Amino acid sequence: MDNFYAAARRHFAAADVLYDNGSQAIEASHLYAYAAECVLKAILEKQGKPNIRSHINDHLAPKPRANLVNEYQISQCGRSAKPLPARGEWFKNWTINARYSDGNEIVPHLTAHKQDADIFRRYLSFADPINQL
Repeated sequence: MDNFYAAARRHFAAADVLYDNGSQAIEASHLYAYAAECVLKAILEKQGKPNIRSHINDHLAPKPRANLVNEYQISQCGRSAKPLPARGEWFKNWTINARYSDGNEIVPHLTAHKQDADIFRRYLSFADPINQL
């Protein structure tokens, strides 16, 4: 059974260790994006909205708004809304397919991915199953 809240916490913790290690920062970038995905999916689940299976920055989505961030933003209305700050693009140049690469294309974006992750980390409390929205 999916537990997006627990997965987000686990991915953030592992990514922080890898990022702080320095030599494993590329792997941290990937885990930060996964953690951010889990945060959004956990909030959507808590709000009773359907689970969206797209990725945080899915440029291969069948329709332009089908990436997870866009779907999340569109769904945020009403009293329990938790919209993200306006941005051009979250996790710029991140792609799920980077897991098959040598990582060189990720290196220039590590700091930005960490900064994006820190913003998503602040939303983790909204996903906590114990807290009310």
